[in-house]
Amino acid sequence: MTAATPPLVAALGWLPTAGPRGQPQLALPTDLYMVTLHCGEDARGGAAPGMELAVTLLRTRPERFRSRSAGTLAFALLTPAGLLAFLRAPLEGLADRRLPLAAFCSADELRRLRDALLASPDPALRMQLFAGWIERRVAQRHRYGVAQQRLAEAAALIQDLQGPLDLAGVRRELRVSPRQLERDFRAWLGVSPATYARTVRFQRAAWLLAGGGALADTAAALAFADQPHLTRTIRQLSSLTPRAFARAAASCRTPGSRLLAGRVIVVDAD
Repeated sequence: MTAATPPLVAALGWLPTAGPRGQPQLALPTDLYMVTLHCGEDARGGAAPGMELAVTLLRTRPERFRSRSAGTLAFALLTPAGLLAFLRAPLEGLADRRLPLAAFCSADELRRLRDALLASPDPALRMQLFAGWIERRVAQRHRYGVAQQRLAEAAALIQDLQGPLDLAGVRRELRVSPRQLERDFRAWLGVSPATYARTVRFQRAAWLLAGGGALADTAAALAFADQPHLTRTIRQLSSLTPRAFARAAASCRTPGSRLLAGRVIVVDAD
């Protein structure tokens, strides 16, 4: 059980956003981290109302939200290894948070990025500038320390597991104690290894169900103890029954979901 070098940036893209009066939506847990740039519809020239740069950390519970304003959302989905390179900062206690990038980047770096974005009012050009900035910041990362390298490998091993999410096997592969792996995950990714593993498993189940997979087949494919175990997991992490989730996901599958690398699930909320 050896993980290949994990990718750093899983997806880049941009999507239109509705205004605050749009349909409320439910964002479900995801095993990726999202860096976003939101520009209001009238962001051009010397002003950018609503321009916002943020990072959404690992989402381990469902979150209801509405778009703050109509406009364009550019995004980069980062793997745990990519996030470690991009932020270069510990995240203990910060899971399920959406934070301004100013918390992690220097004022000069963000000012240069904003100036470049303001000079390019076209959404596609802004996307290219934003994507280039993300990729350069990741590529110019500081060398990983021992703990960060171990953590990147552990997260990749969990992603690569095909059967039950065997954390004991991950620890054996990396020759690390349960306590040390727990410290690594909590310090640098803000969650425990078990929480990350549970989120990975939920992601796989959610996308199988969203694609029309039967509950029994999904439970068997992902080595859940039984169908009720999968049902409890879906209810705990989406606040929906499997049937309600599958129905909501089927009605919301759009080209945008493919841009999001098949890893970020958003459905209409009641």
